Amino acid sequence: MFKDVVENSIDGILVLDEQGVILYCNPAARLLFKDTAENPEGQMFGFPIVEGESTDLEMIDPRGRIKQVEMRVAVTEWKGQNAHIASLRDITDRKAVEDQLRSSRKEWERTFDAIDDVIAIVDLDRKIIRINTAVRKSFQKTPEQVTGKICCTLFDSDSICDGCPLPHTIKNQEVHSAEVIHPHLEKILQVTTFPLFDEAGQLIGAVHISKDVTKVKSLENRLLHAHKMESIGTLAGGIAHDFNNILTAIMGFTELAQGEAEDQEDLQEDLLEIHTAASRAADLVRQILTFSRMRGTEKSELRLKPVIEDALKMIRSVLPASIDIETRLDTGLNPVMADSTQIHQVVMNLCTNASQAMEENGGLLTITLKAVDVTPATSGKCDYLTPGGYIELAVSDTGCGIESKHMDTIFDPYFTTKNVGEGTGLGLSVVHGIVKDSGGEVVVRSEAGQGTCFLVYFPTIGKKKPEKKISEFDVGCEKGYGHILVVDDELPIVKICGRLLKQHGFDVTLKNSSTDALEYIKTHPGTIDLVITDMTMPVLNGNRLAIRIFQLEPDLPVILMSGYSKELCDEKISLPNIKAVLMKPVSKQDLLTHIFPILQAKPRYSP
Repeated sequence: MFKDVVENSIDGILVLDEQGVILYCNPAARLLFKDTAENPEGQMFGFPIVEGESTDLEMIDPRGRIKQVEMRVAVTEWKGQNAHIASLRDITDRKAVEDQLRSSRKEWERTFDAIDDVIAIVDLDRKIIRINTAVRKSFQKTPEQVTGKICCTLFDSDSICDGCPLPHTIKNQEVHSAEVIHPHLEKILQVTTFPLFDEAGQLIGAVHISKDVTKVKSLENRLLHAHKMESIGTLAGGIAHDFNNILTAIMGFTELAQGEAEDQEDLQEDLLEIHTAASRAADLVRQILTFSRMRGTEKSELRLKPVIEDALKMIRSVLPASIDIETRLDTGLNPVMADSTQIHQVVMNLCTNASQAMEENGGLLTITLKAVDVTPATSGKCDYLTPGGYIELAVSDTGCGIESKHMDTIFDPYFTTKNVGEGTGLGLSVVHGIVKDSGGEVVVRSEAGQGTCFLVYFPTIGKKKPEKKISEFDVGCEKGYGHILVVDDELPIVKICGRLLKQHGFDVTLKNSSTDALEYIKTHPGTIDLVITDMTMPVLNGNRLAIRIFQLEPDLPVILMSGYSKELCDEKISLPNIKAVLMKPVSKQDLLTHIFPILQAKPRYSP
């Protein structure tokens, strides 16, 4: 019976003497040996014999294939002598499956750990069973530190985080998502939880995925802020247009009243106050448009002192009382090639940063402007500027200063040390970009707790050629001549221009629409000497009206008036018949100062 069992066993059976010589070999074992023609009995087995333990062997079958064999050895008696009986089982297929499973597991683990989002598998008690290595980057913890602990440990909390979706997923076995704020890392995380079921469909836990969306939310907020500022700028432009029309009427009628009340001293004083207040309002509108960047950004020869003084008017109005301002702006400085709106922006950004550095304890904000000559010997002190003449703008504060570790990154876009919502991190990068574009350089000197000084260098372009100014005259004495057509869709402006011009001897035709004005020119060819038109009007704006006039009478000059400077880009004022562009509110002096030279240039009125 033993022989039948052994001979028919699917496992190889060997009987070995104490020296390892094969005494018996069943058919299954015989198949494991390479050469089946030879009788294995009497040959050395060739493998170590270890009693009582399982040993894995590699054997070569008759076909030359490597077989994985598991051997178990026990002590026996064979034909009256001590011997060993060895059981040989072919585990090649099992090993292949195990290797495949092991490879699949490693591949899964590599994939699991390669994902940037933090993935945690939690049980019904919210304990973390497994978590990927992304936890190091997002939560500054190791997988070993949090495995076996409740998931709120990730957020440095002992209780469920505010807004956590996990309880909802465990309760109704559905996917839930929510934004959770990490209290210490100042991160916003999008947390999504998925129910986890066993083969029987029973809920056994959840998959907890945390995605860091801090930067995304910050960019979204910046984009919303940019849209908001763009909307504010558009609104400011519309308000400026309407408000400047109103101011034109106020100032114009005030000037008329002043001319009619020459002998009434008290009334003259009142009218002067009205005119002064209107002028201040006009200046305020201009500053708002400049600050909102609603003016063009074209470089030209520019004197920095007036632009800086203009910006400081706005700075003074927003600084807290605990901050004093000291200015030292030299006069007679050479011009630079820059855009006034951008220079205004540079000053506003630097002064705003300085004031924020001093907002806790107050301090002194100092703004200086002076000329400097950079030589080969001194260029290193100015961040290696090209030798030559420069205008140095210095903005200094007595605030908290800048830590040395931040000095290399303060000009990087979106870099900021402020809390979320307190700044975009774009201010200094914008300053740096503007100054570099102007051929200049920004140098920073600061120490933590010792204040900060920004030195901005703009290359000069030499002495500016004297501009040919329109000579002013006594508007009360000189009389005009010629026929002027005034066009504006605002009736008060048409009226005030008509009265002012008639007072000075001009023949005036008034039109309240551009289409009526164009029709009048067509029906009265050669009778008009000058057209004064508003820029923004229905149907035909001032620019299109000027084009149509040029097509009808190329020599008929046009003066454009506008209450909103963005309308007046180069393309709109390039026509040869447009002789002047006036920004509302327009004073009587400014209007007449431009009209007389234009009419004097016409052949029929030349002396």
